[in-house]
Amino acid sequence: MLVLVAEFGVFAWALLMSFFLTGWMTGDGFAARASEMDWWIEAGKRMTIATTGAAVFSILTFFVNRHALRWVGVVNERVALFTAVGAFVLLLGAAAAGAIDFVTTKPFM
Repeated sequence: MLVLVAEFGVFAWALLMSFFLTGWMTGDGFAARASEMDWWIEAGKRMTIATTGAAVFSILTFFVNRHALRWVGVVNERVALFTAVGAFVLLLGAAAAGAIDFVTTKPFM
């Protein structure tokens, strides 16, 4: 059970970092010369990195949950798959919200 609680804490941290990764501000040099499309391209680059991170995290979640849930007594392997897919979707949603916020507010230093 301790493994699952620790995993929940790491997941909450990953959600926050996923949002910050895509929505964090950029430098003045980029903002001064960026057109409207450049902000969208930068958000796309950030979403690519966030999607890769979400995929890695969900794969690790699957393997950890498969063993942890079996140890707790849940024998259905589909539960681990559903938690991994859910983690991926939620992380991707947080990244998308950050990217949309980045494009609409155009934050820079």
